[in-house]
Amino acid sequence: NGGAFDGALLTSEEKTLRDFYKRLLNFTLNCNALKGNYIDLHSYNRTMTANYTNRLFSFARSSADEKLVVIVNFDAQKSVDFDFQIPADVIKLWNLSDGRCILTDQLYGHRNMLTINNGVGVIPVVIKPLESFIYCLE
Repeated sequence: NGGAFDGALLTSEEKTLRDFYKRLLNFTLNCNALKGNYIDLHSYNRTMTANYTNRLFSFARSSADEKLVVIVNFDAQKSVDFDFQIPADVIKLWNLSDGRCILTDQLYGHRNMLTINNGVGVIPVVIKPLESFIYCLE
């Protein structure tokens, strides 16, 4: 491409991957929660959540002003549909009470809903192959 680093010769898959990393890296620049507490959600969901496979990974990060839930599908072939759970100890740590909270994906702006019932949070998730969500509680 004559030394131009403009991505003009990338395939559509390469352009999609480049866009993902651009969004991810820009997000990480100003996110306080990524410097905060790490909370493993993967182990809990492996034992408590139907359809949560070994090809998924999840965790939470939080600071005083931000709460993130990260869900990643490492399967290159299969979409997965499940009710992701946030355990009661995390809901309590985040000072959330029963009800609903809006979640916004920080990469693509998709919205979802966290429903808390009896102290346990549930997020309905449909995640495509190799897709990731970084949900921020509003």
